[in-house]
Amino acid sequence: MTGLFSCTQLRAEIDRALTDSLCNVLKNTKDPAQKLPVLLYLSQLYWQKPEEASYLKELVDLSTELDSLNYVYDGYSKLCRYYFNDSQLDSLIIMKNRLDSICRQHSVTPPVFFQVRNLLCKYYQGELNYELAISEAFKLLNDAKKAQNDYALMLANQSIGFAYQAMGRNKEAVVAYRKGLEYLHKLKDNPIYEIQYLSEMLPSFLDENLLAESRQILDRYNELYQIASKIFETKGIPYRSIWHRWLFNSYYAELYMKMGQLDKAGKYIKEASKYTANSTEENMKYPYYRIKALYHLKTKDYQKALEEIDKGLDIEVQPNYLKLKIEILRADGQKANAIATYEDLFALDAQIKTEAFDRQISQLRLLNDLNDQEQQTFELQRQNDELAMQRQLVRMGMWISLLLLVLLSLLVCYFLHSNKLKNALQREKDSLVELEKQLQIAKEKAEETDRQKTAFIAKVSHEIRTPLNAIVGFSKLLGEEDDFYSEEEKLEFAGLIKSNFELLMAIVNNILDISLLEAGRIKPAIDAYDIVSCCREVIEEIKHLILPGVRLTFIPPVEQYMLNTDKQRFKQILINLLGNAAKFTREGEIRLTFEIEPNLHQIRLSVTDTGCGIPIEKHPHIFDRFEKVNEFVQGAGLGLAISLLIAQLLKGSLYIDSTYTSGARFVFIHPIGLTNQ
Repeated sequence: MTGLFSCTQLRAEIDRALTDSLCNVLKNTKDPAQKLPVLLYLSQLYWQKPEEASYLKELVDLSTELDSLNYVYDGYSKLCRYYFNDSQLDSLIIMKNRLDSICRQHSVTPPVFFQVRNLLCKYYQGELNYELAISEAFKLLNDAKKAQNDYALMLANQSIGFAYQAMGRNKEAVVAYRKGLEYLHKLKDNPIYEIQYLSEMLPSFLDENLLAESRQILDRYNELYQIASKIFETKGIPYRSIWHRWLFNSYYAELYMKMGQLDKAGKYIKEASKYTANSTEENMKYPYYRIKALYHLKTKDYQKALEEIDKGLDIEVQPNYLKLKIEILRADGQKANAIATYEDLFALDAQIKTEAFDRQISQLRLLNDLNDQEQQTFELQRQNDELAMQRQLVRMGMWISLLLLVLLSLLVCYFLHSNKLKNALQREKDSLVELEKQLQIAKEKAEETDRQKTAFIAKVSHEIRTPLNAIVGFSKLLGEEDDFYSEEEKLEFAGLIKSNFELLMAIVNNILDISLLEAGRIKPAIDAYDIVSCCREVIEEIKHLILPGVRLTFIPPVEQYMLNTDKQRFKQILINLLGNAAKFTREGEIRLTFEIEPNLHQIRLSVTDTGCGIPIEKHPHIFDRFEKVNEFVQGAGLGLAISLLIAQLLKGSLYIDSTYTSGARFVFIHPIGLTNQ
């Protein structure tokens, strides 16, 4: 084979040859201590690949046997970094705990002890789980205080500040960042890390309008950038010059806007814009678009302001961006678009609060479980103490029995008495075991009831919050100045309030229905009705829900068929099924049909649509309470659950036809000859 390798091929060949060579060295090395640097080098060749974790695990096992702590710390630190980058939280926590155990065993706290904890904080921050992120950051702070380690104290305060900043609590973030900066200045001069620290803390100081302090931070940032550029230039390594020039020019622009100096702000915006085309870092563009949009708002160029804010929203949707967009739209007189953005903001706020609420519930449940475990441990310890005391009493009895061996009559009496006592104790033990089982069953039932209650409250709160937010939001809009909105807009607001009120009442009525059905407090009123007529009535009631371009058909196999049923509940099932079909069918057909099956003593009714369908993995749970195919479609997810309960009340059944794939098909089986008994 002739020709030249490309650079990539040559590099791959070199790495392959080096890897093979190191594997041979590792295989032929007899001295375990000499294997440690080879394992470390091999792991570096497989950066962030499964082979890296394999070599690192071998490294920590061997270095632990040899008590080579530096390799142990290095191995666990790199494993934690590997699992952090690979989003494997459980493995990250396991490796952190193992490192903690070794550090406690040797009574040391090396830098990796704190770096690994900082990784855990960053993981939770990346998952937007700010409650756990702050909790871990304060644990890191306590460990750092115990160790009196300036580096660890800096890391802890930085993590606390970042978490508070992400939650919008910039006042607390400023306090934490200031403390962390004090500890950073106590360490050796490190301009690269200080640049990263200052760039991270700037948004909180600007948001709190600490303009003089922000100016000092920006000037120091600019100065450190010059120093870092020279350091990297000396080493012949490219520096992230575009990233930092873009960032501090953008923040200078925001500073001068807050100071009312729009001319200077415009110059810095223009300077920052030079680097837009040459950068692909989306996380940098996000604050840049916000600052640029704010500048155009203050200069009253609303069209450009909207363009920049939409660019930022394309990267990530955050409440502060939506609020700025609303401010721009209102300034530009686009009231309808401002209202639509208000709705997006309400929905995002509800989603954020719901997710935070769910996380807090999970954490409270975990704390409750841990408390139960502590109580069980305490109870086991108490029982062990009692057993130890009983063993001591038995020993004393044995000594007494030995002393009384000379007296045969007393020995026989003691033997009989011991047997009697043993039988009594055995009965007592059996009784206690049975009681314990009963208590455990009762405890499990109580926990399950509590879990269901918590889940029910959380779901109801989530479903009710959305229409309530809309009602409150549009009510506030109606309460603004009389000349701010037209009468047509006010009527539209009132209509939205009415529709959300009706949605809220429907949710409450559904909750009452499902509660009464599950409690068995609804009895069917069975009588003979013409189901053809009932089906036609249902068609008339829901036809207004059908979208344009969708056909609603009902072709009965007979002109009339009398069926013993509860007409109200029979129609309620069909209304729910047809209403669901109407929500998810944008084109095509919705068809209601029924078949009479006298040999099976039943009637089979089906509702078929050509809508988006239901994913097969959701079929087992589609009749669960609050289960929804699409979270963005109105409804509480109770209709199908209620329909299933009504079908069972009427001695029938309701299921989804999994063989139909062109949309969704629900089948309702109703028995023939149903009576009130």
